[in-house]
Amino acid sequence: MAGNHSQISQQYSTFLQENKNLLTTVTLDPWAKISNENSEYWGVIHECEKPVLSERCYVHYTSSSLDRYIIYEDYHECAHHEWLLLPGFPLLDQKLLIVIYMGFLIYLFLGVAIISDVFMASIEVITSKVKVVKSKDPKTGEESEVEVLVWNATVANLTLMALGSSAPEILLAVIETLIGLLKDEEAGELGASTIVGSAAFNLLFISAVCMVAVPEGERRMVEEVPVFLVTAVFSIFAYIWLLVVLVYWTPNTVTPGEAVLTALFFPVLVTLSYMADIGMLGKFSSGDAGAGDVEAQSGAEDGDGHTHYQHVTAVHAGDLHADRQQIANMMRELKHDNAGRTTKMNAAVDWMSKHMPVPMNRMQFRMNAVRGMFGRKHMVKNSAEEPGKQGNKVSPARDEFWCLQPQPEPAAPNHATLTTKQTLQKRLASSSVPVFAFAASAYSVLEKHKKIAVTVMRGGPMATQVSVFYETEDGTATAADNDYTPCKGTLVFEPMQEKATVEIAIMDDDFYEPDEEFYLKLSNPSHNGEVLTPSVEITIIDDDEPGILVFDPLVVEALETASQASVCVKRQKGCDGRVTVDYRTLDMTAVKGEHYLETSGTLVFESNDAMQVITVRFPPGHELEVQKSFAIQLDNPTGGVQVSKRNKCVVTFVPDDEVNEMTEKIVEKMKNRMDVFKVGGGSWSQQFKDAMYPGGGVDEEGNDIEPEAGALLMHYLCITWKVLFAVVPPTDYYGGWATFCCSLGMIGVVTLFVGEVAALLGCAMGIKDSITAITFVALGTSLPDTFASKQATIESPNADAAIGNVTGSNSVNVFLGLGLPWLMAVIWKGGDYSYPAGDLKFSVQVFTVCALMCLFTLFVRRKLDGAELGGNRLGAKVTAVFFVTLWFAYIIMSAMQAEGNL
Repeated sequence: MAGNHSQISQQYSTFLQENKNLLTTVTLDPWAKISNENSEYWGVIHECEKPVLSERCYVHYTSSSLDRYIIYEDYHECAHHEWLLLPGFPLLDQKLLIVIYMGFLIYLFLGVAIISDVFMASIEVITSKVKVVKSKDPKTGEESEVEVLVWNATVANLTLMALGSSAPEILLAVIETLIGLLKDEEAGELGASTIVGSAAFNLLFISAVCMVAVPEGERRMVEEVPVFLVTAVFSIFAYIWLLVVLVYWTPNTVTPGEAVLTALFFPVLVTLSYMADIGMLGKFSSGDAGAGDVEAQSGAEDGDGHTHYQHVTAVHAGDLHADRQQIANMMRELKHDNAGRTTKMNAAVDWMSKHMPVPMNRMQFRMNAVRGMFGRKHMVKNSAEEPGKQGNKVSPARDEFWCLQPQPEPAAPNHATLTTKQTLQKRLASSSVPVFAFAASAYSVLEKHKKIAVTVMRGGPMATQVSVFYETEDGTATAADNDYTPCKGTLVFEPMQEKATVEIAIMDDDFYEPDEEFYLKLSNPSHNGEVLTPSVEITIIDDDEPGILVFDPLVVEALETASQASVCVKRQKGCDGRVTVDYRTLDMTAVKGEHYLETSGTLVFESNDAMQVITVRFPPGHELEVQKSFAIQLDNPTGGVQVSKRNKCVVTFVPDDEVNEMTEKIVEKMKNRMDVFKVGGGSWSQQFKDAMYPGGGVDEEGNDIEPEAGALLMHYLCITWKVLFAVVPPTDYYGGWATFCCSLGMIGVVTLFVGEVAALLGCAMGIKDSITAITFVALGTSLPDTFASKQATIESPNADAAIGNVTGSNSVNVFLGLGLPWLMAVIWKGGDYSYPAGDLKFSVQVFTVCALMCLFTLFVRRKLDGAELGGNRLGAKVTAVFFVTLWFAYIIMSAMQAEGNL
């Protein structure tokens, strides 16, 4: 402001007389324009060229007689943004302007977050497309159809999903470059500095948040290590490349070759990451299959030549899959509990469908976080106890479909066909009429025991009294030779009684006989019932010779749900005297330590002992491969006993049909949980309804949760944005591409306003655009990613969705966010493009050093603590503080350098 009232009046009158031809615009505030010439005009602005006073000026007068006015000099800094402001707006108090600009910028960030959610929903629809491929099992020759994702997960992450999370930063750089080209001006610092500032915030600050967000006592490890290594290297290289182009190679200039090369690094990154994902860059575990890959889904071979099948690892439904190993672990608890088994199976399906993690990617976590913030339908995780901590945990009980040695000796497993065993279990649990079956497929008894108790099981309706007729039948052992005492009668089951026993007397003699057998038969069930196992073989073992040790049977099948395999060693043709035999496991196609635990020892048979059991345990959380086998061998018999020539037993892993059934039920229930990511219900009318009315959460049981007060406040605060963006076509149109294009355009429009308001804020605060970019703009565009990464850390079993995608996103920001504007500029210019490095040089240098320190710390934590995130609580907090310190150091040092203080 210049001069006092009289001086200004004289100066202005003189100015008008001498410089009328320089007056370029006269703008009257619409609310202050009054035609009466004696009335005062408030807020009138003259924009004029002022060679006398300064380059540009604003003149404000308040009277039609021009006797009161103010000339503002040195206010031209923010004049080029005046198209965004109401006339006279820059004349407000500076502090008030800062508050207004800050509030407007925050409101624009809310709009960016909301339209980005719509944009990501379209990407979700596009990348979740599936196709059906045919798969042939090389072992069985069976051909089946399997659904696989069209998009490979890694390719989707680095292309559409990275664009979804980084669209505001990328579009800001593109728009700023385009405006500069149209005005024939050099590019501004806002776009490029926002990309670097956002990268620093993502890698340093978000990693710190994730570090302490891991629940106490847990860890989160990056599982897609090959992809993470590729993106980590590129995330450093991308910013070093910036320095090479703008500082060392062609200072302050971008050549056509450099622009093309920068843009080409993007497909190079995607290609190398894809190669790492499918195992071409090393023998690592691959990620989700897609883009024609059938690995882990339809029988494709991995880098080691192993073939994986859907029925072995998982059951998929589009982009959903239920982890087969988790289901098998649950089945271990349930398969041994016949009492109320069906009810507990159904309860297990419900529990696992709610608690088995839905395979959400980083984009879905971001969508869920944004929707939770703005009062839209979103998924809410229940605070449930872990399976092993529940009070109603299903306790394993002994499965009576194991072979039983003679009573009252300890029971040993029955190695009858497991398919028959499963069928009997199902029939007993689900029959609508009374059913009866023997608890074991065969029994044996020593002569000396003089009796044997045979257990009969009852299934079907339990509310009434039922009965079944039983009778012995001769085999090689006969009642006439006094081998056993024949018996017959009716076995009565009282209401709710599940088991009953038949005792048979065995005759003991003093002369040697070979082992002999007879049979017990069931018939004539009451109430139109059914006998599932009409007879059972009972072997009488002679105990007057040392005998021969044999495996019975020679081949044992172990279900994938088993935690161990038990093998019977029987002593036949006598059991007199104390004898021993050594045993040990041998690798075949199964490998010790990976598929089973190496086992060895000595079996001791005391005099009259007829059977011992060898138990081989499987590693906790083991993942069995179908048809893998190992052997158990008997050696070094003592005490006169002999070992059969067939001294090896083969144990083979087989699939459990019940796991397939349970998996399919769980996947069906899990589909309902993913409905929260649907946008608009396929119609514009639904989208406008969703925009007008607030939505709460949806818990893991599918129940609606009322929105909280904060979500309601945000809903009504942002309802204008919601209604405006409801005009975007629903995601069901053209496979999501219509939504993709329209929402991307809207992000560009809102981002244009973000750039202008951010510049105004920096102007009002007296700070440079480069400082505004790395602070306010970077923070505003990255805040939704912070909440998404925190949620991903808590709910995901690994760190891939939390920090694994940050490095890829930071790389894409440079290759697309600067590669595209540079390519546009060199084409527009037809040659080199002037791009002053300015404050960007120092900012990139500081960020590169901080990024290297951060990545090195993460790798050290993985080596020493077993995971990048979580672990030791104190260590995690110290690491988080270190990362936050690095981020503040980057901000402070970059700001000081920009202001010339460093």
